[in-house]
Amino acid sequence: MRRLSVYAIAAALLLSLAAVAPALAAASNDTVADALAVSVGSTTNEDTTVADTTDPTETALNEFCGSPVVEHGVWFTVTPSADTFVAFDTTGSDYTAGVMLFFGAPTAEGLIDCGPGRIIDFIGGGETMYVLVFGDGLSTATSGNLSFEVRAAVAPPDISLTLNRFGTVDKSGTVHVWGTPSCTSSDGSGHVVGILGEVTQRVGRILIRASFENELFIPCDGTAQRWDAFFTSANAIFAGGKAATFAIGVGCTDLCSNAFVQQTIQLKRSGK
Repeated sequence: MRRLSVYAIAAALLLSLAAVAPALAAASNDTVADALAVSVGSTTNEDTTVADTTDPTETALNEFCGSPVVEHGVWFTVTPSADTFVAFDTTGSDYTAGVMLFFGAPTAEGLIDCGPGRIIDFIGGGETMYVLVFGDGLSTATSGNLSFEVRAAVAPPDISLTLNRFGTVDKSGTVHVWGTPSCTSSDGSGHVVGILGEVTQRVGRILIRASFENELFIPCDGTAQRWDAFFTSANAIFAGGKAATFAIGVGCTDLCSNAFVQQTIQLKRSGK
């Protein structure tokens, strides 16, 4: 994460506001000893985290996370009743808030995961996890109105993928292959994020090989949309004829899944 040069300005603004505004009380969960227990499926809103402090212990926990700053931290615990993937989400806040996840008593070495805005992790049933939510310096403000959502992660989407049994190759050896992915999810969220694959063809004694990769943004609404890939080989020139091909489609909600298709295709000569 990149450190932003806005903290001196923010500090001056807070000092000027303090001269005309009443003092704000820190949240009751300002320290790890007073961590607030929350359940999966809950959203906690804190009107302001301006008065919440960051002690040296919290700063030291950033050793293996690497956030630009750790400011105005507040603490939570969560103990799922069953094994589940859990999403910890602060994107509903009016400032950028990072999340650190710890198993048991928080230590830098005990950091399970961290990141800006949202993290998703598998948690065993009955295991108590400690969560530090903090201003991470990716926005001008490092405190404000906090929205902390803890929910079961959306299951990975179901993806289907087709690969046309014909492709084309032009005189320069550029291959064109195509197909259609479609995606559905339990709540309609998520999208197909990309297609990657490989084509191999034997011409005489030479095995010609090339890979392709396309970034996509196809929503998981069940609609099939076409993808196209154009590529050449680094070791020889593709020719008309049969070629072995596979493609993998990747789609994500909170979690990701993939679809795989493999077949022999017929490359037809194009006039280009």
